[in-house]
Amino acid sequence: MDKEKIITENDEIIVNTLLTMRKAERQASALMESYKPIFNGERLITDGELATVLRVSSRALRDYRNSGLLPYIRMKGGIVYKESDIERVLQKHYHKSV
Repeated sequence: MDKEKIITENDEIIVNTLLTMRKAERQASALMESYKPIFNGERLITDGELATVLRVSSRALRDYRNSGLLPYIRMKGGIVYKESDIERVLQKHYHKSV
């Protein structure tokens, strides 16, 4: 009959696992301390994402941009919007039901 082996904190596999976990924790802490989000942590939304959320066409978004209604950032990869700008525009044009 095979005897079951009891693994203790001194077994090599446990020691190595704990060392790896401690190293990962130190690296994660260092990343968190040095992390500086772009645009002061502002979330950027792509043209496609905004069209989907607002349930409008890309053409409608282009019209909103061209009319000055939507502030945007043009990048090599396309158009992006700051989430706070979109929220501000939506609040400005919000009409409460009577």
